[in-house]
Amino acid sequence: MNKLYLFLKIARSGKNFGLRYICFVLFFSVSVDSLRAQLNIPTAGVPVTQNFDGMLTSATAALPAGFKLSSITPADWATGTLTCTQAAGNSGVGTLTTTSTGGYYNFANGPTASTTDRSLGILNSGTFFSPRSILLKVTNTTGNPIGKLDISFDYEQYRLGKRQYDWTFFHGNTTTPSTAAVAGNQSYAADITNTVVSPSSNIAKVISLTGLYIPAGGDYYLRWTFTGLGGSTNGKAIGIDNFSITATATAPCTPPAIQATITSSNILTTQLDINYTRGNGGGGLMIVATNNVALAPLPSDGTTYISNSSFGTPASQVGGGNGYVVYNSNNASGSFTVTGLTPGGTYRFYAFEYSPSQCYLANGY
Repeated sequence: MNKLYLFLKIARSGKNFGLRYICFVLFFSVSVDSLRAQLNIPTAGVPVTQNFDGMLTSATAALPAGFKLSSITPADWATGTLTCTQAAGNSGVGTLTTTSTGGYYNFANGPTASTTDRSLGILNSGTFFSPRSILLKVTNTTGNPIGKLDISFDYEQYRLGKRQYDWTFFHGNTTTPSTAAVAGNQSYAADITNTVVSPSSNIAKVISLTGLYIPAGGDYYLRWTFTGLGGSTNGKAIGIDNFSITATATAPCTPPAIQATITSSNILTTQLDINYTRGNGGGGLMIVATNNVALAPLPSDGTTYISNSSFGTPASQVGGGNGYVVYNSNNASGSFTVTGLTPGGTYRFYAFEYSPSQCYLANGY
C-alpha cells in the first residue's frame, strides 16, 4: 500500500515558516512473545481447536498460543498476562474447597495432579476481584480475507458459589474488543452453597460472527469477561474448554479510486491546520500523523480507527505503531486543527480515503 502524505516541520516560535525536510533511520524489533502469541487460522473452512490439556498440571501453566488474562477494565490483550496463578481439580488431592484461593485457574476435571482433562478459568474471591477476563488473539494466515467466524466452546463449572456470576462475550479488531455477541453469554444464579461440582457441569455455546472483514495477515480478538453481581466473594469456579474456531473466506474489498489531497496552514508552535479536499471514499477520510519519516504499520483493511485531533492520544494509535489518527470522518472537504505538537518537531500527515467496509486507499507519494 503506497501512501499520500504531507511532510511538515513545526517552528520553535509561534511564526509560520517554510517547510524543511529531515530523514530518520528507523529500527524495528519484534519480541519473541509477539511472534508466538496468537492463534493462527491457516485454512478457511478447517476448524482450529484448543482443549487446554497442554497446560498439564502446573499452577503457573503457560497459556496456549493467543490466550491472555486481564484484570483491567476495559480488558486489553496487549497488556494481559500469559500464565495461570492456581491449579485445582474437583476430586481427590488438590480439590477445590469452600475457601479456595481466588485466581486464574488451570482446572482439572478430576484430581489435579494426574488429570489430563483441563480447562482455563477463573475463581474470584474477596482479594481476587471481578471482573476478570480471558482474551484471545487470532491471526488470519489463510492468504485471503475472512468474512465470518464460527466459534464454539463450553463453559465448565467446578465449584458452586453463593453469588450470581455472569460470563459475557465480546469480539473486535482491536486489543480491547467491545462488540457484544450475546450468544456467548451465560448467567449463573446464586447457589445456596460453595461446594465442589464433580464431574464439572458443562454448557455448550455456538456463535456465528458475520459481516467481518479480517484481511490476510490481519488480527482479530475475542474476550470472555467474568463478573460477580454486587461483589467478588462466594465466587464460582468456572472455565472455558473445547474451543473451536472456523473461518469463512470473503472477497477482497475494493478501495475508492480517488484519493483526498491535503495541505497545511497556520503553522504555530504546538498546532497547525490541515486542509483537505475529498476524494471519493464512500466510507470517509482518515488522516494519520506521525513524527517519524515512515508510517508503520499502515491502516489495516476492515479495521475502524478512533480519531483525536490532539496528536499522540493513545486511543488513536494505529496498530501500536508510530501513527495517530487525527481525523476520521465522512464530512465534505474542509479543515481542522491538530494540537499537541512539539515545538521544533517534524511531522507527516497521511491521507486515506476508504470505502464503507473500511478498505483503505493510499496511492502515490
